[in-house]
Amino acid sequence: MSPAGARLTAFASGAAVLILELVGTRLVSPVFGSTLYVWSALICVTLAALAVGAWVGGGLADGPRPEPWPARLCAAAGLWLLAVPFARRPVLLAASALGLKAGVLTAAAVLVGPPLMALGCLGPLCVRASAGSWAALGRAAGGVSALSTGGSVLGALAAGFWLLPLLSAPVVVCAVGGALLAGAACMRFSPPRAGPAAVGALLAAALAARARPALGSPTSVVRAAEDSLYGAVRVVDRLDWGRRVLYIDGVANTVSYFESFESSSDYIHAYELAAAGRPLTRRALVVGLGGGAIVGRLANGWRVPADAVEVDPTVARLAARWFGFRPTGELWLEDGRCVLEREGARYGLIYLDAFSGDQNPEHLFTVEAFSAARRRLEPGGLLVVNLIGYAEGPRAGLARAAKRTLSEVFPKVDMLVANRNSDWRSGVSNLVFYAGDAALDPVAGVAGRPELEEYWAAVAGQWVDPGPGGRLLTDDSGALTALGAPGMAEMRAAMLARGEGVDL
Repeated sequence: MSPAGARLTAFASGAAVLILELVGTRLVSPVFGSTLYVWSALICVTLAALAVGAWVGGGLADGPRPEPWPARLCAAAGLWLLAVPFARRPVLLAASALGLKAGVLTAAAVLVGPPLMALGCLGPLCVRASAGSWAALGRAAGGVSALSTGGSVLGALAAGFWLLPLLSAPVVVCAVGGALLAGAACMRFSPPRAGPAAVGALLAAALAARARPALGSPTSVVRAAEDSLYGAVRVVDRLDWGRRVLYIDGVANTVSYFESFESSSDYIHAYELAAAGRPLTRRALVVGLGGGAIVGRLANGWRVPADAVEVDPTVARLAARWFGFRPTGELWLEDGRCVLEREGARYGLIYLDAFSGDQNPEHLFTVEAFSAARRRLEPGGLLVVNLIGYAEGPRAGLARAAKRTLSEVFPKVDMLVANRNSDWRSGVSNLVFYAGDAALDPVAGVAGRPELEEYWAAVAGQWVDPGPGGRLLTDDSGALTALGAPGMAEMRAAMLARGEGVDL
């Protein structure tokens, strides 16, 4: 490898490393989500693989014949990456049996660890090839390090700004694998043969990207599978449940019946209690569309039109295609905080139901965001907030923080554990907060509605005070993700134990 070739290899390998680190989070997100645990696991695996690779590469560089190794390492990394789309599903399913933390570490190590280690080996080899003498060793090492870091900058920009927004994770992986194989061909063969070999490598990558394994299982049919800017979005017909489910990063966002598209989730009934307690509501705002269940329920059951906000256009499109969502008011495809902050119509009810997999957007759950929501409420209006966590006890930090933050803005805040037949005293539940000028009293409104009467009878005793001492959530000191992480981790672990949400 010539000095110029070594510099080019250092730059390209640095770009590939950052692309693989970022795409690795997308590879595991359908089963493990995209929380702090996932990012920590990918960073850990990347650094460990690069460290091992640098150590091994140093030995290869000092060996008697270092020249063939760059081509071999690029070829090995490329071949491994072309196999990833086919190995991804069995690897993730096997790793899910280990639980959330060990599982995501294992999956990341298997899927992207070996190619990252191979790329890590290239650094010392590039230094050896670019250093003409011992006197130039320091300059060569500094140059290789700078070029590799520059490549990483370009790789991060390319992955985040162009590749992942436009292409699915398996396609990006195959593209990187094909590029590495093409580079290996150029290093291994002389010019007359290098061109055809590189073209063959790229064709193999294109075939691997197209020949993706079928999704689904005997008990589920995957209707749609797309990787959006915000996560892995899947529409799955669960034949064993008789339900259609919208999964975002492996977490069920909307669950509905096949024919009617009516939601079967308890928290939707909890949302209806707000309409029952505010019978004069003329218009509602829903922040976080999901499958559109609450918009349809308000229109069909309460004759209340609703404006809706959804930050992910993919979710809105799939809601219309697979869940029968039809707008009954405005539909804004933008960030919910922007809609709350601007001047506009006032609402009798505002529903804040924003999730991306198993995490909430922190900027929507701060005192400033709640203040913006109050400004958009009519007199006597109600803000309804849905969170997932522990209702009481030492682990209920999220519930206490939410109640304290809401209480900074609203005179009256109550929390309902929305799930029926759940061990909410020790486990994770949907926690629905009702914040307004006066307490919610849905008794008169549920009368004559048998399904809602049954639900109210089951949860009427589940008004819970999570206790004092909650943290105030602000734009400058949000801690929502950290406070919610234990509950979300328990929920994810329970889902993985049931084999739920693993349709890739």
